[in-house]
Amino acid sequence: MKKNYLLILLVAFTFLQVSAQRYLTPIFNTVNVNTVIYGENYTVLAVPTLGKTLKQPLVARVYTPNGDTETKRPVVIYMHTGNFLPQSVTQSPNGNLDDSCAIEICTRLAKMGYVAVSADYRLGWNPVAQTQEERTNTLINAAYRGVQDGRTCVRYFKKNYTTFGVDTTKFVIWGQGTGGYPALAIASLSSYTEVLTTTNPAGKFFKADGTPMVIWKLPASHPQLPNFVINGDIEGKDLGLVPPGTVGPPKGGDTLCLPNHINQNSDVQLCVNMGGALGDLSWLDKNTPPMISFQVPWDPFAPYQSAVLRVPISPMVSLPVVEVQGAYTTQERMDSLGNNNVFDKILPSFDPFKSLVTARAGKYIRGLFPLYGDNATDSSPWDFWSTDSIQNPYWKNGLVSNPNMSPAKAKRYIDTIMTYYIPRACVALNLPCAGTVTSNQDLVSNLDVPVTIAPNPAESVIRIETADQTIIKEIYLYDINGRMISVNQVNNTQFILNRPSGLPQGLYTVGLKFEKGLMYKKVMFN
Repeated sequence: MKKNYLLILLVAFTFLQVSAQRYLTPIFNTVNVNTVIYGENYTVLAVPTLGKTLKQPLVARVYTPNGDTETKRPVVIYMHTGNFLPQSVTQSPNGNLDDSCAIEICTRLAKMGYVAVSADYRLGWNPVAQTQEERTNTLINAAYRGVQDGRTCVRYFKKNYTTFGVDTTKFVIWGQGTGGYPALAIASLSSYTEVLTTTNPAGKFFKADGTPMVIWKLPASHPQLPNFVINGDIEGKDLGLVPPGTVGPPKGGDTLCLPNHINQNSDVQLCVNMGGALGDLSWLDKNTPPMISFQVPWDPFAPYQSAVLRVPISPMVSLPVVEVQGAYTTQERMDSLGNNNVFDKILPSFDPFKSLVTARAGKYIRGLFPLYGDNATDSSPWDFWSTDSIQNPYWKNGLVSNPNMSPAKAKRYIDTIMTYYIPRACVALNLPCAGTVTSNQDLVSNLDVPVTIAPNPAESVIRIETADQTIIKEIYLYDINGRMISVNQVNNTQFILNRPSGLPQGLYTVGLKFEKGLMYKKVMFN
């Protein structure tokens, strides 16, 4: 296990050795954090006590790089964990916008030049209902509301793109824990019909009497209420109401969905899942954007493959809810569809994880990273929290599943998560990450561009030159582990590569970027 950690630490510091570059490394020292209301909608949380739904603001924290002048930046919408219930109910140390993990990841993203948005969403379901059908019913409705709210958040920032300086074509939806469920659905669901036409297993979101658990609107053939909208569409662009005459709670006429920002689209270009699961494998198709999943294979709260989700109601008792597909099964299907083939554009020297992922997963699956926690109960090793009993009265409860929790430990795992995410985001979002990706360029050889490198081996200086006057745009230097040591802007036919100070002797790789493609050469420093 210690060897695994040493490997993770080694890989995690890859980007510390890269010349400062936007979207690859932190290039801003500080970030601005502002709170915005990205919409409003009705919550069911008050139904058990007040008997009706209540309107609530939808709140988000916006992290932006301080002093940035870029006006078209990629956006990450981050959905926190929390079991679709308030912390006062779960008595968990995490579950809101101010979770330490959410703050850490959003801050890192902003320092690299992103706009990072930690978004709240509506809560409410009944994990202790007496029947599995009721537990499934309330959970799919909670996830459906999460999908509506997450897509509302995407549309808010597209609507206000000039205010926040965002690129409306580069959106990432990132879900942590429970937030991974709506995040995966946001990326994969293209129609309401898909919620009902499941295959793993079929019909799991129908009640025993044949009624759908989630109803967008009643059919046009309904005798009393044709086309009456109840839950609203998967975008959250409808006014949804409890049908009149319903005794409740909630009672007839209560609001279930308010439309927000209906003139924008909700499309995202990349999905990141960190400990969540997919509602049904059939939701994935050729149009699903690339996905990245991080999960501990023995996670007791979300299946790694395809299995029935169970909700713990005590340290010794858990109740079955519904079958879902975890990170392994989801990413395996994405791989078979070819949706993650874009990750092949990452230069091998910038992606040192392949052998590690293959060993852990049993085969290489694009976009999958099985993380190993510190022990058999550690299913979210990226989590950490305050141990101040006044600020966080439930902090000790989290130690049951994360007994050696600490900021240092969590940040070590977050280092690895970010190192894996960064180059994949570069290719999926087509970001200008020089030296990281092939940028759709072909590999070229000496037959295409005659290059001389001398002396080789060298003591301290290597001269690189093209014999046919082809312009070298950039030169990258990598060590034997694939870590980038330097990026050099050239724009010339020749370049003197100086051995970096303190660089040990050994074999290295030089990457040459030309207009027509990329070339790699081995060099030796004595």
